[in-house]
Amino acid sequence: MSLNLSVYVDTVIALLTLLLLLKFLLLLLLLLLLLFVLCFFVVVVVDDDDDDDDDDDDDDDDDDDDDDDDDVVDDDDDDVHQ
Repeated sequence: MSLNLSVYVDTVIALLTLLLLLKFLLLLLLLLLLLFVLCFFVVVVVDDDDDDDDDDDDDDDDDDDDDDDDDVVDDDDDDVHQ
């Protein structure tokens, strides 16, 4: 009887150990997935920032053109006042 009880106790300890190992493996997998998601997010955000900078430069050029148009309007206003 004690032999059978010893086998059951050893089996339960082995199963609990396997469950604990499985828990740590799943935690490690979750952390690796989180690291991958964070790296992907950083790459996408950095890539978008670079694209936005290029777009902003284009917009700045457009703004400069708009400023030139404003200067022309200002010049017309000066002529009217004279």
